[in-house]
Amino acid sequence: MKPVACVILVLLSSCVSHDLPQGNSCNATNPIEDLPWLTAEIADLNDSELGKKYWFITQAVFRHQTVFIIKNCCPNCSTLPAPVYACSGQLLFRASDDQYKEIRNEKILWRPADYACTF
Repeated sequence: MKPVACVILVLLSSCVSHDLPQGNSCNATNPIEDLPWLTAEIADLNDSELGKKYWFITQAVFRHQTVFIIKNCCPNCSTLPAPVYACSGQLLFRASDDQYKEIRNEKILWRPADYACTF
């Protein structure tokens, strides 16, 4: 009976995923409204002349956690590399770092009403 129990135990343990879930790990149904720091960031962008036209925010997955990236497509701006934030609003790194290569499933989360970018 012991060999059968061992086989069952091995089979059951191999069915369990040990990866953290990917996707929205922020526990937010609508990150734009549910994350106060992100709401404030969007308000600041909407108050800026350049923010109203050229800035946008993407949501992605980095090492099994949801991240937010604040980007721009301003043709005449000289800006720092895009910051990548955790759900808490903590700056993780800037887009020029090697870590950016690990960003997956990036999608536009927010863009202003007067968005001027064509991509």
